[in-house]
Amino acid sequence: MMFCYEIGELKQQFYLPCLFLVALGSIAELPAESCAEIKASEGEDAVSGNYWFSSIKPDEVVLASCNMSTEGKWTFF
Repeated sequence: MMFCYEIGELKQQFYLPCLFLVALGSIAELPAESCAEIKASEGEDAVSGNYWFSSIKPDEVVLASCNMSTEGKWTFF
């Protein structure tokens, strides 16, 4: 479970759980394999722009641009 708020009061700590939904490739911690994968994941809601992708180097991600008007077939570095 993820906790997004921490409220400290004297010696007591209170944690309020929260849920964040993020699109594939929108953050470095959730990289995509390709623009097509993002397009398939987001469907008609997919927009052209910069996304995070897995690199061929282990544990490395890269930021690249996707043109979703071409059905997510192009990635520009």
